[in-house]
Amino acid sequence: SSDVCSSDLFRREHAVSLSTAQATPGIAAPEVEALPAQPNPAQTQPRAKAAPNLLTDYMELFKARVTALVVITAWAGFYLGSVRSAIPSLHIGLLETLAGIALSAGAAALNEVLERKSDARVVRTAGRPLASGRISLPHGLLVAFAAITVGSLLLLRFTNPVTVILGLLT
Repeated sequence: SSDVCSSDLFRREHAVSLSTAQATPGIAAPEVEALPAQPNPAQTQPRAKAAPNLLTDYMELFKARVTALVVITAWAGFYLGSVRSAIPSLHIGLLETLAGIALSAGAAALNEVLERKSDARVVRTAGRPLASGRISLPHGLLVAFAAITVGSLLLLRFTNPVTVILGLLT
């Protein structure tokens, strides 16, 4: 039978069913041992982490991985735009990158400030610095607005007001 594909590799006779209830007629399905009813303890218990310090709390508050992806994407767009426009891409690109890091980090911190109460109720996010109380609300707000201010001032100094406005809106 070649209703799926003409190659022997893809014929139904050679297919292994995923369940004994869906077995192909004439082919015996292998017996599969049932999975244990209890979940694996390693999957239900949180992984042991090093004791958080202020630097790791800031990295988590600023969502460093997300911020890095945002900045890499912005820098790539800047570089591609500067190739044809004769903008000195290294100098301005580095300053734009620093401003992007500060703006993105500040926005991430503000997001955590706004969601700290709901984060505290969810198992996955309860360990975040603001939700767990390792960083206080005033401290989180201060750091967030400081990062946003630094990023905005860098953009204002080395680009233009339109870029600052677009940076703040995004």
